[in-house]
Amino acid sequence: MSGTRKKKNKKGTTLVEVLVSMIILAVGIAGAARMVMATRQFSDVASEKYAAVNLAKSRFEQMSMSNLDDLPSWSISNVVSNAQGRPDPDGNFRVNTVVNYIQTNLAEIVIQVYTRNHMTRQFDHAPEQITTYLTDL
Repeated sequence: MSGTRKKKNKKGTTLVEVLVSMIILAVGIAGAARMVMATRQFSDVASEKYAAVNLAKSRFEQMSMSNLDDLPSWSISNVVSNAQGRPDPDGNFRVNTVVNYIQTNLAEIVIQVYTRNHMTRQFDHAPEQITTYLTDL
């Protein structure tokens, strides 16, 4: 028996195996975190666009209750406002409203709402726009 070697039973894991497992786990967690952050960013942009459309619709509804002759008083250019449409220099929306008379009893209304980029604090997104016509019959 002096010339034979006994085989040792290896139980457990080595340090290299643990490190490789930790690296794989870290890469997976980083990928998942990145995906969550991207989803959150897309969700925020969608929410802002939804609020911009609602702001434009609300403005149009208020305008539609006015007399046709009073519509020019609703024209505004580059007014920064909050989600309720009130002027606010720190607001997330920039609103433009243009009224064009096509005929004496027909007006074209164009409402544009720009959303503020949260990273740059600039209004660099394409606007949400509503174009409609009002008549006084």
